[in-house]
Amino acid sequence: MSNVFRLWVTCRLNSNPVYICGQDTLGGRPVYSTDSLHNGKVPMPVIMTAQFECINYTTFLRPWSKAVLKQLNELVLAKRRDYWLTIYYAMFVLLHGCAMTTRRDAETARQYDMKTHYANPDSIKAHHSGAQTMLAHFHFLNKGVLPFALPHTPEGKQELAKAANLTDEQVGFVWRTSNFLKDPKRAARIRFARETAAVGDDLYWVSMLFDEGWTPSPQD
Repeated sequence: MSNVFRLWVTCRLNSNPVYICGQDTLGGRPVYSTDSLHNGKVPMPVIMTAQFECINYTTFLRPWSKAVLKQLNELVLAKRRDYWLTIYYAMFVLLHGCAMTTRRDAETARQYDMKTHYANPDSIKAHHSGAQTMLAHFHFLNKGVLPFALPHTPEGKQELAKAANLTDEQVGFVWRTSNFLKDPKRAARIRFARETAAVGDDLYWVSMLFDEGWTPSPQD
């Protein structure tokens, strides 16, 4: 999980517009346009942004991506019920990272007036394929047990605890995360994101962990 969170933070850094917040603007000037992601701010020089991304990819993203993939694959293939919660944690964070990366790549394409929807369409396609693979593995691991659909009763708690070898505290956490997405406003947001294929919405991919009958969709 340490590597998962490191990877998520690095994705977070790459998923937001970078701007200068100090007094030394390196010769740059504020952008005043409501259509710009940098409205009221001084953007980083393009060359510095490119250098930052290069360092990020070579030093952090690639090594941690390989480490996380290897470790997660080992947990999934082990087929041990006491690994379920760790796998759930990891996939929740990684799927959220996929949405962040997707959204920022689309913003970059618009920022530079590119003719494609994404600045790096092949990379984004690979991200979405990886997300679907993770979801397929997760739902296969559940093997007919619907951990998020179990009733929030003593009996349901006992069944979930037994199925994934969870403590009472861990069961409570799983229930809280599932309730988070069942909130009416968030549920409406998820429904709209699914209907409009808003794959860059923070909850688009994460919400699929909770589907009772998940199947991959061509629009993904």
